[in-house]
Amino acid sequence: MNEAFWDGIAYVRYTLYALAGILILVNPSSGAQTVAIAFLIVGVLLAAFSMGATKDNEEIV
Repeated sequence: MNEAFWDGIAYVRYTLYALAGILILVNPSSGAQTVAIAFLIVGVLLAAFSMGATKDNEEIV
C-alpha cells in the first residue's frame, strides 16, 4: 500500500484521539466516557495495524 494510505490512517487516528478528548471535556458523563474509550481503542488498533504493516515493508540492506 502506498504512503498516502498510511497518512490517511494516521489522520483518522489523530482525529479519533482529538474527538475523545473533546468529548470528555465537553460532556464528562458515563455515556460520553464510554464513547471516548471506544474512540481511543479504535485509534490504538489503527496504530498497531499501521505499525505492523510498515514494519513488514521495511527492506533489509
